Amino acid sequence: MTGLVRKALAVAAGLTVVASVAMAAVPDPRNSSVETPMVGGSSGNLLAGVGGAGYEVTVRDINNTPLANQTVVLDFSAALAVKIYSGQNAGTTVNCGSHTLSKLTNASGLAVFGPRDGAFINSASVQVSAQGVALANVPSRSTDIDGVGATTNAADLNLFRQQFFAPQPAAAPTDYTGDGNTNAADLNIFRGEFFSGVVGIYCP
Repeated sequence: MTGLVRKALAVAAGLTVVASVAMAAVPDPRNSSVETPMVGGSSGNLLAGVGGAGYEVTVRDINNTPLANQTVVLDFSAALAVKIYSGQNAGTTVNCGSHTLSKLTNASGLAVFGPRDGAFINSASVQVSAQGVALANVPSRSTDIDGVGATTNAADLNLFRQQFFAPQPAAAPTDYTGDGNTNAADLNIFRGEFFSGVVGIYCP
């Protein structure tokens, strides 16, 4: 093997290592975890939806390694029926113009949102991304069901009641736990927001 060939092979091997390291720092949709549906409310409390407490997104790379300090974006631009509030929890950035919420992942690659929003969309129209890499598209639900008044109030309670007493499985807007029904677990989530009495302001 000539010296020139050896050098070429060494360069190729080096480039492979560099490429592998670069890929390791990129979010991988296959290894990342995105909750569905997204569940929000009027208070910003971390609601006990599908994942436990809050809307959770875990970002991992191609090697399944959690990625810290990644910007996770919840993009509602294709779900304009959903009304995001102009005030969000500390650590969450709201951009009313682009209709997005964003937050950094922690050391475990986890970003936990308490989305403050109103109304709903049953199609998977909210894009969840990290560092510009699309991870998933999900539906969005809120205890502020009608998206009126920027709060969870008596009008929302009436809408919830209709779904709760409807033949099961009820319509998706009030199925906060993602089990296909509107039941006692969903009622518990709704009740907490109803009695919180928090009123917000929708983005323009």
